[in-house]
Amino acid sequence: MGASPWPLLEGFLMLNSAKNWDEFNEAMAIYAAGPQHFVYGDVDGTIGYVAAGKCPIRTNSIGMVPMPGWDGGHDWRGFYPYGTLTILSNPDKGYIATANNPPIPESDFSVFISRNWEPSTRAARIGELIEGGVPLTTDDMAKMQMDVTSKLAQELVPIMVEILTETSTDGYEQYIEELAAWDCVSTVDSVGATLYHTTFNTLLKVVFADELGEDLFNKLLGDKSTAVSTRWARPDSSFRQARAASAVSALGSTRRPTATTVSAPRTKASGAAL
Repeated sequence: MGASPWPLLEGFLMLNSAKNWDEFNEAMAIYAAGPQHFVYGDVDGTIGYVAAGKCPIRTNSIGMVPMPGWDGGHDWRGFYPYGTLTILSNPDKGYIATANNPPIPESDFSVFISRNWEPSTRAARIGELIEGGVPLTTDDMAKMQMDVTSKLAQELVPIMVEILTETSTDGYEQYIEELAAWDCVSTVDSVGATLYHTTFNTLLKVVFADELGEDLFNKLLGDKSTAVSTRWARPDSSFRQARAASAVSALGSTRRPTATTVSAPRTKASGAAL
């Protein structure tokens, strides 16, 4: 199967000349590569989404870990036909937002695709901006591309502040207050953003580095947003309770400034805020 011809360029050529939704789907049916998110819009107001590409039919595996390759018991049995993966057209809410998150609830998938998705927070923020600014202008869309408001921080900061307030030692009150007052917008001069991202990154190290080792932990940092779950948000969560001491250790492991005020480092803003 690995030597089978995949008409990747043909699919893109057809895509570039597609004049309507039907021709777009014809091109997507030809497209052959790993599954990708494709969105569609035309002058008539039709919008759509297609998860297009080759998704293998696996045997006795979902493809997340290596399996024995010498007995044939885990071989691929071809690829799912076009249309098996998600296709959306003119949804009731009037827009489609995708940020490498599941396009629909994973419970609604007809076949298993992956567990390696980006968190839904970026897509949720896009939806929030779209629904809050109708009708949208080109300037609104440009601002959306540079938006650095963190939905993940909106979920985590109140919990971080609560845990740190209950368990931290003297000397950190100023920083906890700064974190509590932060608007969850990661601008380059934001003190709260500096405290949040430093605590977040150090928390990951405190929790995971000793179990994973340096190499695997550094790989985790490349996809660090997947390491934090909204399980934090449940007051009765054993995960949350078990991480209370780790949160304090994370703040304590950061370098404590000696000045009476905290200043944020100058860093380039990014539209992909955690």
